[in-house]
Amino acid sequence: MRGETLDEQGYWTALAAGASIVEPLAAPPWSPGFGVLTDAFGVIWGIDVTGTDRVPSERMTPRPSRGTVRE
Repeated sequence: MRGETLDEQGYWTALAAGASIVEPLAAPPWSPGFGVLTDAFGVIWGIDVTGTDRVPSERMTPRPSRGTVRE
């Protein structure tokens, strides 16, 4: 699902009930908000915000550490 504002945060909250979060809703470098989940029925949802609003840090889900980068 693609939207222009963070109003889509409400959709994320509703879909996340009983879901498996694949990628928490957060603000990656390319988007003000992006997240992926698999809902209670097994449907995979992706939310991508194209506008300039950013996900407020208090609403972001902390990302688990993926280890260290080696050179």
